[in-house]
Amino acid sequence: RLYSLAISGVELDTSDAQAAWSTIVGWFTSKEGGQRWGWNLLKFVLTMVVSYVVARLLAAVVNWLLDRNINLSQLAEILISGTIRNVLMLVGFAVALTTLEIDVAPILAAIGATGLVVGLALQGTLSNFASGLMILVNRPFDVGDVVTAAGVTGKVHKMNLVSTKFHTFDNQAIYVPNNEIWN
Repeated sequence: RLYSLAISGVELDTSDAQAAWSTIVGWFTSKEGGQRWGWNLLKFVLTMVVSYVVARLLAAVVNWLLDRNINLSQLAEILISGTIRNVLMLVGFAVALTTLEIDVAPILAAIGATGLVVGLALQGTLSNFASGLMILVNRPFDVGDVVTAAGVTGKVHKMNLVSTKFHTFDNQAIYVPNNEIWN
């Protein structure tokens, strides 16, 4: 009975202020209560800080290496280094959640199921995404080039994985889906 009471939680009688205060102080000073959660929160924060620093550092190193050694477009370099940074931050967050004693397996399963549903719902956007990857790999143009694509002639201002922004010669900004450009 004492064991089940000890692991089931803390009963707090708020009718007696002195007893309530001593229960709260007792929880914060106990090894299985406040001290454990304090250490867990500290480990969570430290894990997130380390993840942030490592992700930024590795993304900068990858960006520097791509800039110096591999002849890629600026668009591809930005995409690759940004993706590495975001993936490392996501992995760091998952590891940090485990320091809070949160089981991440159900969260990962839910993310997988959600990814399937979103993938089916966003087929057109994913087609633009795939076309954007093909444009980045094959490099038919780069930022600053004058291009005629999908019936639009203008200077390429920027590109993400879904669309490309052109500035036309009559000073209009036009977004063209990458699928139309690739086709």
